[in-house]
Amino acid sequence: MKRFVATIASAIAAISMANAATIVDIDSKPSDNGVTLSLAAGIYEVSFISSMFDAWNAWGKTSGCDNNGENCSQGWLTNVDVLIDNTIYKYGRNGKFETPELALDNASPFTLTLTELTDVTFYIDDINYNDNKGGVSLQVASVATPVPAAGLLFLGGVAAYNASRRRRLAQ
Repeated sequence: MKRFVATIASAIAAISMANAATIVDIDSKPSDNGVTLSLAAGIYEVSFISSMFDAWNAWGKTSGCDNNGENCSQGWLTNVDVLIDNTIYKYGRNGKFETPELALDNASPFTLTLTELTDVTFYIDDINYNDNKGGVSLQVASVATPVPAAGLLFLGGVAAYNASRRRRLAQ
């Protein structure tokens, strides 16, 4: 029974660690600004957050914004690219804004679904990095337990139930 309890505790600890959030800070200035995470199979929600960065500006200035500080011709962005298995996915393209705070307020989270352990690289892609300001901070959090771990918990629960039932019947 002690071995069973230790196995269940290990499974719960693994799932708890899988659900922990990771913060990724990406500076827009260096041309090699990628941050790579090795992520286990599962579903991950990626949110733009205020941490080291709020947003980035590809021009180093803001111009052409409307009265709401939106629809700028040059301004603050939350654009981020994600490289998974040699395929680039583009996220956060919600417009250009007068301030980093407005860009962050208008950023939308996105979801990544991985079927196996995968290296995922988050980066900012720009032609001229010299005039860039800021960067983006992302929170990467697992929102779904991979099926094998969920199955292990289910089987563990059934085994615990059966063990307690056998004990009661033996008394």
